[in-house]
Amino acid sequence: EDKIKVLDENIKSLMANLNGLEKTEMKSLEKKLEEYQDQERKMQHELQESTVDLEKVSSKLSLLLKKKDECLKATRNLGVLPSDAYEKYADMSSKELYFKLDNCNQELKKLSHVNKKAMDQYLQFSEHKEKLLQRRDEADRAHKSINEFISTLDQRKNENMQMTFKQVSKYFNETFLKLVPQGTAHLVMRRHDNFEEEDRATQREGSSVEEYTGVCIRVSFTGKSNEMKDIQQLSGGQKS
Repeated sequence: EDKIKVLDENIKSLMANLNGLEKTEMKSLEKKLEEYQDQERKMQHELQESTVDLEKVSSKLSLLLKKKDECLKATRNLGVLPSDAYEKYADMSSKELYFKLDNCNQELKKLSHVNKKAMDQYLQFSEHKEKLLQRRDEADRAHKSINEFISTLDQRKNENMQMTFKQVSKYFNETFLKLVPQGTAHLVMRRHDNFEEEDRATQREGSSVEEYTGVCIRVSFTGKSNEMKDIQQLSGGQKS
């Protein structure tokens, strides 16, 4: 029984110690929780302030970008700028630049009647002129090539026509010799200028098909060239 009492007392003592430890631990945990909550509130406050600052920076950045676009547009409207325009004013402050800009605007008002885009237009028209000249040269070369091609075709056509005429005249003469062994016959081509070309060396080089008006027949029953007659000059018996 004594041992049981001792054990009960020990158990009660341990329980009391545990309760004391739990209370101490709970107080410590509650204190830490409050500290963490305070830190969280501070961080939320800082986050809100940072968000506000970020919005201000974003708004300012948008305004600056818009102003930059306006400045670039105004620069383009100025037309062609000197090559040293950017380097010359790169080290100037905004105040100095605004002062110079105001002076320039005052001077520009005096030149309101002058075409400010004359240089741009001149360069544009010059470039357009160069393109037109280039196209004209290409057209001239094409025209020359076409004319050369047409001349070649005309020459071949004339050569083929003359060759055909000579062959027909040859066959006609051979056929006439069979009918009149002592005679001779030629085909003659007539031209607009009343010049006559036979199938022999009297034909001129470079003659065009358009120059000829027709073909006539000349024959001689004796074979003598000075007795050649057109077919219209032959008698009825000779024609038959």
